[in-house]
Amino acid sequence: MHDCQCGCPQDCCVDEAGDLMQKLVRTLQMFERATLTRHGFTFSQCYTMLNIYQNKVMTMNQLSSEMNLDISTMTRVVTRLKRDNYLHRERSAEDRRVVLIRLTPKGEQAAAELSREVKDFYSNIICQIPQGEVERVFASVQLLLGAFEKVRPFCC
Repeated sequence: MHDCQCGCPQDCCVDEAGDLMQKLVRTLQMFERATLTRHGFTFSQCYTMLNIYQNKVMTMNQLSSEMNLDISTMTRVVTRLKRDNYLHRERSAEDRRVVLIRLTPKGEQAAAELSREVKDFYSNIICQIPQGEVERVFASVQLLLGAFEKVRPFCC
């Protein structure tokens, strides 16, 4: 038993946790590289379009927050997608300071295909988890995400 960096006296399995998380991140990155980027999109472009696809219309601030990117980075992503005719950008009629982002028909088609591929990928993963264990896995992931949220202000 050792003390965690946070001071809680418990066996944190720090090395094992780090190894597992790195392996998970690498696995997801390989999926993204093999599946998402074969369409010619970056990770940020894919998930920007998927977020808008789910929400129909988003503000730049909403996108920036959802993607966890600063507004200048988000603007560059949106500008490239707009240039390639995947997005339409317009000022809000109610508040001219607010920029609204929507998918074009070309963007809708691309996002629908990306969405299907992402769902197929996660469906295949879920099918590999023994029946009755899926809820436990989800609960564990939610617990882990909660821990990340608590630590985030101190690290990022």
